[in-house]
Amino acid sequence: SKESRVVSNDALRVAILDLDVHFGDGTAWQFYDDPKVLAVSLHLDQTEDRAFPFLKGKAVERGTGKGVSTTVNLPMREGMGDLEAWALLRRCAFPRIQRFKPSLIYIAYGTDGTTGDPSEANMNLTPEFLARCVQWCRTICPKVVCTLQGGYQAAPLCKAVKLALSGLASPVSSMELVDESLDIDTKTYVELIEYQLGDEGRWWSWKKSFNYEPCTT
Repeated sequence: SKESRVVSNDALRVAILDLDVHFGDGTAWQFYDDPKVLAVSLHLDQTEDRAFPFLKGKAVERGTGKGVSTTVNLPMREGMGDLEAWALLRRCAFPRIQRFKPSLIYIAYGTDGTTGDPSEANMNLTPEFLARCVQWCRTICPKVVCTLQGGYQAAPLCKAVKLALSGLASPVSSMELVDESLDIDTKTYVELIEYQLGDEGRWWSWKKSFNYEPCTT
């Protein structure tokens, strides 16, 4: 594909931050064995839904071959919002993006995770959270590209786009990442995802990832 040819440039290291509420399976699997592309997807956990195409996106799916560890899936439970999503990024994604040292960050800027979106994902993200992600990316990489993804409410979509454009056009300012107060349940969940991302013994083979189907019970 055209994207593959571009990324094949040895000098180019691309980090993808997929904020669409559904797992970015096509993006993740396109670069599943590519060590020069770090694919991060923050999404609703649909891995056990008995609905085609059996969306995956588990934290234990970390890539294959030379691309092992360059896939970072951050599944969220239904109903989660800004606080929980930011905690996952803060703990599990941002440090990995920084260590990767990308020459370009590509943001899949989906707004279908905002409260009340008719996609029925039942998440509670806000346009401010999405724009905050753009702001953070600009603090570590001079080249940031945003493209619209899912999002089916006019007002949140317009606001998110306006905030993103404003952030992209403004001078880069430093951004302090503070640990926000989390309830025990959320803290435990974030720690579990981080544990799964870091425990190589639990990582799935590519065959298991591609052949996985949800349990019937």
